Amino acid sequence: KPVSQETLYPLEMFKLSDLKVIGVLWGVSKPQAMIQLPTGAVVVVGVNEKIGINHGYISEIREGELVVIEQEIEGEKTSSVTHIMQVIQ
Repeated sequence: KPVSQETLYPLEMFKLSDLKVIGVLWGVSKPQAMIQLPTGAVVVVGVNEKIGINHGYISEIREGELVVIEQEIEGEKTSSVTHIMQVIQ
């Protein structure tokens, strides 16, 4: 039986360090951020969307930044790591 691959969204194909936050819409009921991919394409995202190659998700969008939680796996141990991605000026 072939193993089915989970569909990856464009944001899940890149390291966080390769993504640029170019704008944030906050102070509204559903904050959003604009992220530029290394390909030049721009993606609009919201809270709880998947991001990065390490099973990350956007936990919060704030003024000028977004908070991403990623999973780090070392052997048998899994831990959550918080990253702050700031808007590129």
